[in-house]
Parts: sequence; structure tokens; C-alpha cells
Amino acid sequence: NVENFEDEIGKKLGFKPRDFQDRAIKAQLLRKDTLVQAATGSGKTLIAAAPHYHASAKGMITLFVSPLIALQNEQVLTFEKEFKLRAVAVNSSHGGCSPEVLEVRMQCHLHLVNIHLDKENGPQIVIISPELLLSRRFIDIVLRDKTFTSRVLSVVVDEAHVVSHWGAGFRKKYGELGMLRAFLPRGTSMVAMSATLSPGVRSDVLRKLEFDEANYEACDAGNDRPNVSLVVRAIEHTQESLADLNFVIPKDVKKVEDIPLTMIYADSVPLGPDIVQHLDRLLPAHLQGLGVVRPFSAAGTQEYRTDAMTEFKSGTSVRVLVCTDAAGMGCNIPAVDIVVQWKLPSSLSLFVQRAGRAARDPSRKGVGILLVERSAYSLVLEEQVTNKSATKGKGNNKKGRGGNKRTKKAIQEHAAANGVHRGSHSGAKDEIVGEPREVEPDAFATDEGLLAFVHTTACRRLVLTKVYHNKITPKPPHCCDLCDPTLLDKCRPGPRPPKPTQQKKNLGDVIVPEVQSAIWDWRESVYDRDYSGAIFGPSALLSDAVVDDLALAGKIKTLERLKLIIGAWKLWDTYSDELLAVL
Repeated sequence: NVENFEDEIGKKLGFKPRDFQDRAIKAQLLRKDTLVQAATGSGKTLIAAAPHYHASAKGMITLFVSPLIALQNEQVLTFEKEFKLRAVAVNSSHGGCSPEVLEVRMQCHLHLVNIHLDKENGPQIVIISPELLLSRRFIDIVLRDKTFTSRVLSVVVDEAHVVSHWGAGFRKKYGELGMLRAFLPRGTSMVAMSATLSPGVRSDVLRKLEFDEANYEACDAGNDRPNVSLVVRAIEHTQESLADLNFVIPKDVKKVEDIPLTMIYADSVPLGPDIVQHLDRLLPAHLQGLGVVRPFSAAGTQEYRTDAMTEFKSGTSVRVLVCTDAAGMGCNIPAVDIVVQWKLPSSLSLFVQRAGRAARDPSRKGVGILLVERSAYSLVLEEQVTNKSATKGKGNNKKGRGGNKRTKKAIQEHAAANGVHRGSHSGAKDEIVGEPREVEPDAFATDEGLLAFVHTTACRRLVLTKVYHNKITPKPPHCCDLCDPTLLDKCRPGPRPPKPTQQKKNLGDVIVPEVQSAIWDWRESVYDRDYSGAIFGPSALLSDAVVDDLALAGKIKTLERLKLIIGAWKLWDTYSDELLAVL
């Protein structure tokens, strides 16, 4: 009986669940599959926790599928501190499938014989990755044990959009989670939760998790975050200069707290240190080199990532994280002011997920900024302007460059109409060209309507409303840069960086093998000393082409000559003196 169960939850936690939470909680107790779309920070974790407050869930467990170790460990703390439940993370930081971790299975088995210790201390939430969950050892020892599976209340797939985004690629086990049903009692509830379920992703998730599409609970609260403003602008300067990110470090910084708490997403791991170095140089001298700006990616050790995230959350020393999706996915960081996406991501959902990490505390204001390659504004979307009288059909919104018929002038005018000049350093062309135009997104396209989100000149939030079927509500204050152009002032690029002077390198004709070998040996030793275990190789420190130039250059006795041969080298400040000594 789940009638009035929301009142019991209210007594336990001091607040009642919202409608979408209440429906998803009760669906699990009624052994019904559930699909949940709700904004980041809206309380999806409660959906996994609250069923355990029901009398019928005594001795039961929830298998909670979560993608990242850092996230899993944080979720353990959330379940324990906020919901007073016993939780364990089965991952490599806790021994993987070691005998100690497999005691999870034994603890749950002890429920059957009513041992007091297990009733008090056995896990109610088991947090695990799909790779471990579907590993042969876990299947043979745990999932084939019917005394264990009979106690599974539900399987909750967190960040369920990755079932579609990752399931066919580098984490194939996400696409195979549906096979869990073969080991679980018929009717065991499966719950898929995400902040971004576009129509195509939704269909893919339902299929891969083997939902009965005629009989499941759909709890769609939408994913609008009215307290997060949306800003899109073109990258004005060369991407190599990184000058478009200068706004991250305010000009009048005196202490670390003057820097907004910022997450920068760059989908190239090797680019992270370049951005860190660039922003560090913009800091006043007394703050440089203190780790105010930090890289955060899978290339770092677990200990480093844990420490960096802890310091970032506190905001006392680390103010900017330059990261991949290893940072922020599902993590509860309430006070992030700004999220920046450097260059177009693969899909609209990826940007929405990342932008949603700003201002998770609903009492705060945040901004999500997308910095776009200028070439994206020249692309053509067929049937770009919404025309209600036009016949709609398949094939809309195909991207292209319009064949060879467009002149250079036409391409430039098209890009200008799409807003390529808005948000520049000077601010001279922030106005919208012509009448505002709604651009119809194709939610089933590979990019899920991302290019329409960039090209629209009406309202960016409206594009999200169409793609994710959000409820139409009054526009919030500071909605987006189209509704409030003053938002562009939050992310203007720095001034045009000076062009490097061009001088002749005066290279010889023959590589000196002794020099080449010496540089190779030095490069290997630096790699082993400073980057042991990194996912990139020694050539990432100094390319083979540069090594060849140095071996062609003859005697190099000064830093000036070395600088001329190497050119722009992001590691110059770190290794130039050492390399010159070798030469």
C-alpha cells in the first residue's frame, strides 16, 4: 500500500517529494519501470532513496548504476548524510571485486536469516559501474545467487543518457544493461534518470534497457534551469591564442575570492594544461603558480582529483577547474558561478548537462557559456526559419555549406545573420541582424538541435523547450544573450593578441643524429620523471617535428635562438632552461 506514502517521507526528511519524485518512488514499490527526466539539482537522488523508508522495503537493496568513481564515492556520502541510508560503492577505490567488496553479497544474504548485525549495518544502496555489474565474476558470484537477487528492490540507472551516448562507443556495457533482467525476478523495477532525454535518446534508452514501452511510468519534470542564463558567442581570436577565455580572470583581481567559481570544459585532454597555463599568466603575480586554476581529467590520479575537487568545492584556493566530463557529472557543487564550454560539443544534451552544473543551489544565479567556432555560423540549416504554413516533413534541418553556389559575400552575410559578430571584444555588433528568427531544431539529429541553438536569434531557451518538451513558462530574468544582450558582457574576449614576429630559422640541410638522440633521451627522462602514467606519450611534450628542427639548427647557445626554432611552446616556462642545457 503506497497511498499517502509521501506523508511518511515528509515525516522522515522534513519535506514531501515533488510530484515527479512521488510518482517514481511509488512506481518502484509497485514494481513498475520508470523513466525520469528532471533538471540537474532537482532531487533525482531522492527517487532511489525514499522507497527504503517503506515497510515493504525492509531488507531490500537498490542497485544504483553510476558512471564515475568520483561520483560514486560522493553518492555514498549523499545517501548516508542526507537520507540516513547505508550505502557502499563497489569500485576500484574500494577494492573492486575483492573478497571484501563481495561481502556486499554476504551482508545482503544475512538478511534472510535475520541476523541482527546485518539488519543494522547491511547496505541498502549498492553503487556500481556497469562494467563491474556485468563482469563475469560479479554475475557468477552475486547475480546468479537467487537469495541476493530476490532482495533487489530496483535497479536505478543514473545519468541514463549515457546509455545512448556511450553504449555504442567506449563504454559498451552501458548498452548491455538490459541483460540484467535475465538475472532478476520478473517485475523488478528498473529506473532510468537523466536531465537530458531528447526524443532520440529517450527511444534508445527505452530499447537498450528493455522497457515495455506500453507499460512504464514516465515522470517528465522538464530540464529548464531558470536560474542559469544561457550565452552563445563565436570565438573571435585564433583558437591557439586562447584569448577568448580571458574573461574567466577578471581584470581587477586582488585575491582568489575575486574570481568567480568557474568550470571550463574542453573536450581535448591535452588542451587542458594549455588553458591552465594561459589563465595562470593572467593572474596577478602574487597568485600565479598557486594552483588557483587546475586541470581535472581522467589523466590525473584519483588522489589528485579528489583533492582538487574538494578544494574547488570549498572555493578557498582553487577557483577554476579546466575539465572533461570526469568533473561535475552528478556532483553536488552548489556554488558554481560560470560554466564554459570551449568549442561545440558533440550534442546539445552535452552542453545542457554541463551548463546545468552552474548554480545548483536554486537561490543562486549562474551562467552557461558556449564558445563556438566561427565556421559553425556559416553552416546552412535547411528550412531554418520557422514557417507555420510550410509543409513539415522528414529531412529538415540538414547541415551543410550550401554547395558551391554561395558567394563569399553570401556566406559572410549568412554568418552575420546567425550572430557571428555578437559578443566581440569591442561590442560594436551585438545587435541582432534583421528580425528575430526562430530556428526549428531537429531533436532526432546527431547533434540534437545544437546548431539550431547556436543559429537562433529569437530565444535560446525556446530551443531547449522544443527539444526536451519542457513546459512553456514565462521567461526568467536574464534568460539568454538574445533576450538580454547585457549577458554578453560577462564573457567578452580579451583584446586581439599581438602577432608573433616572423624570423627565419636558418636551419641546416642535415639532421645531426647526436643532437636528435640527446633530445629524445631528454624528452623520455622528463616524461618518466614528471608524467609517469599519463595517457599521452613523450611526443606530447615536444613534437618529433620540433626535435628535427632543433637537430637541423646547428649550435643553439641562447634562449632567444631556442625560442626562434621552437616557436610557440606551452611548456616554455617549465622546460626551456633545461632543454637549452642539453643542447
